[in-house]
Amino acid sequence: MNILVKQKPTSAGAERRTFRGYLLLAGAALTCPCHLPVFLILLAGTGVAGFLTQNFWTAFLVLTAVFVFFLRSGLKTLKTARQENPEQKTG
Repeated sequence: MNILVKQKPTSAGAERRTFRGYLLLAGAALTCPCHLPVFLILLAGTGVAGFLTQNFWTAFLVLTAVFVFFLRSGLKTLKTARQENPEQKTG
């Protein structure tokens, strides 16, 4: 059995971009506007829930904008990482 296995060196930048892409996609999952009712249930009885209830459509629009930003940035970052290191599994 050969202990030394030759592997192509991976780009540290590509690995960092992959991790950053996954973090951005996790942020997109958390800020998805479809989760707003869930947040209202979880935060029931707090001032935050009261604020969100009073300003539901404003919160919805802000969450939508943040969601689109995180989703677009995450997918673009993962695409860039895959192009830098095509043999790396990113999904």
